[in-house]
Amino acid sequence: GQVKYAYQTAAGKHCVGSVLNNVFRWSFGVGKRVRTETALGEGAVSVSFAAVALARKIFGRLKGRQVLVIGAGEISSLTAQHLRAQGVGDIVITSRTHAHAEALAAEVGGVAVPWDGMVNALGSADIVITATGSQRPIITRAQLDAAGHRRSAALFIIDIAVPRDVDPAVGEIEQVFLYNIDDLQSIVEENLSKRAAEVERAESIVNEEVTRHRFEAIRASELQRLEGKLAPLPPDARARVDDVTRLIVEKLLIEPTEQLKALPDEETQAAYTEAINRLFKLQQDEDSLKRP
Repeated sequence: GQVKYAYQTAAGKHCVGSVLNNVFRWSFGVGKRVRTETALGEGAVSVSFAAVALARKIFGRLKGRQVLVIGAGEISSLTAQHLRAQGVGDIVITSRTHAHAEALAAEVGGVAVPWDGMVNALGSADIVITATGSQRPIITRAQLDAAGHRRSAALFIIDIAVPRDVDPAVGEIEQVFLYNIDDLQSIVEENLSKRAAEVERAESIVNEEVTRHRFEAIRASELQRLEGKLAPLPPDARARVDDVTRLIVEKLLIEPTEQLKALPDEETQAAYTEAINRLFKLQQDEDSLKRP
C-alpha cells in the first residue's frame, strides 16, 4: 500500500528513526493479521477495481487479453493500472487528446492510437474501458458491426462515463457484455456492506494487539531496569530469562483475550478493555510505549 511504500522509501534514505521504525513494523504486522483473519480486504470497493473484478469473472485469467482504454482520465488510468497488475500486457489507449493517450500508454506500458483509429481497435479488443466526457455515445451498434468484431469471442465493455459513452443497444449483441457505472456502483456498495460486517472483528484484533504491545513494553522496561543484575549472567541464561518473561506475558494475556472475544457486543468489549487498562495501569505515557 501507499503507507508501506512511503515507509520503505523513507527508510531507504535513512530518514526513519528507531521509534518510528518500531511503530511502522508493528502496525504492518497488525494489519497483516487483520487481513488474514477477516474478510475486510476482500471485494472491490472502487469503481476501477470493480471493473477489473467483473472482467476477471467473465474471462477468468486476464493474462493474454487485449484491452482498449478510451479516454485518459483518472478512472481510466486507475482501471488500466489494475488491469496491468492482473497480467494484461496488451493495452491500447485512445483519447481525443493524443498526448494524454501517449502519457497513459507510457505509464502502463501500452500503445497509444489516434482517436480516429478507435473503431479499428475495437475489432481486436477483448475488453473495452471507456470514460470520456462526451455528451453523446461514442460507441454505437453500427460502429461495432463496422469493426468486424469476432462475434464468437466475448467482448467485455465497461462504460464508466457519465453520461454514458456506449449506446445501450450494443448490449443486445450476442457475446457482448455491457456494464455501466451504475452496475459497478452496485457491486462496490455490496462489498462495502460486507466489509462493514468485518469491522468489529478487525477492531477486536487491533485492541488485542495494542494490549499485547503494552504488556510487552512493560516487560522490556523491567528487563532494562534489571540490566545491571542480569549483566553477569551468561548469554544462554539471559536468553532463558527473556523467553520465560515473554511466556509469562503470553499466559497472562491468553485468558483475558479469549474472554474479550466471547463478549456479545462491541460496547461491552470496550467497557472491559477500559477496566483492564485501569486495573493494570496500561495507559502509559508516550515515552513508555516507545520502548521496543
